[in-house]
Amino acid sequence: MDDPPEDAAIDLPDDPFGESFEHWISDADMPPRKRRRTTTTRRRKKNRLALLTEWLPFRDTYMDELVRHDGRGDFMGVTECTVAACESPWTSRCLDCFGSPLLCDHCLCEAHTRQPIHRVQTWNGRHFEKHSLLDAGLCLQLGHDDRTCPNPRQSSTKLTVVDTSGIHTVAVRFCDCGTAPTYVQLLRVRWWPATMKRPRTAITLRTCELFHALTLQGKMNAYDFWHGLARITDGTGLKPAKNHYKDFIRVMRCFRNVRMAKRGGRGHDPAGIAATSIGELVVECPACPQPGRNMPDGWEDAPKDEK
Repeated sequence: MDDPPEDAAIDLPDDPFGESFEHWISDADMPPRKRRRTTTTRRRKKNRLALLTEWLPFRDTYMDELVRHDGRGDFMGVTECTVAACESPWTSRCLDCFGSPLLCDHCLCEAHTRQPIHRVQTWNGRHFEKHSLLDAGLCLQLGHDDRTCPNPRQSSTKLTVVDTSGIHTVAVRFCDCGTAPTYVQLLRVRWWPATMKRPRTAITLRTCELFHALTLQGKMNAYDFWHGLARITDGTGLKPAKNHYKDFIRVMRCFRNVRMAKRGGRGHDPAGIAATSIGELVVECPACPQPGRNMPDGWEDAPKDEK
């Protein structure tokens, strides 16, 4: 069919879309089709609603128990330290120890020689307030796996330790026996030092592992993770912790690099990580055809339609 000339008039109908447009509008205004629910889906939803309905009458009980944690609980009337051989008056409690026993500062330090980043509180006569093992007098000896050091450093060092429970300040005493440098002593207690020389900040390995898992699963960024830890440490903002955000992201870069090399088997190579060749740490796909691994012998002679 020949095209009409350019100067020819074209008669358009009053409704250029016709009935099809009205039909499309009517279809668009229709409510979405409901998805058919199976019996299993209805049963699961009913079970979830039943569990919430069952919990609602007990909200006040849950509230009372949470308020009970803010006070002395079963230790009302107790004045002495709960350690059997101690008769000193109790002054503090640990939130991370099971049961949160009431202890004097001496017993508190003795009980936390291997748990130096637990969160503790002290009683001011009316309520519990924030306390620290540093203020209680705890000093952690490094270099000998909690054994006595024959040649400890004369002065202690205040170290900022970033953990999943918050940001802590811990007093540590390095070993001067010459068996390991300071950064190795921190690594042996699962603390990753932020610097090599004279470290003053460390990140616990479980914090690195948690952030690594959150970045892979939930796309968590370092900024929000760090400020979340800061909120756990002090949610009021009246006594904010020191900002070690840049130290944290630098440690995470180093941690990921070493962990990737460790998973690639570089820790058992005498040549070390520096001898890693290009592509050696790539994870092979188990579904891709690889002769000698997941392909039968003689696959070269198979017909083209079977290869």
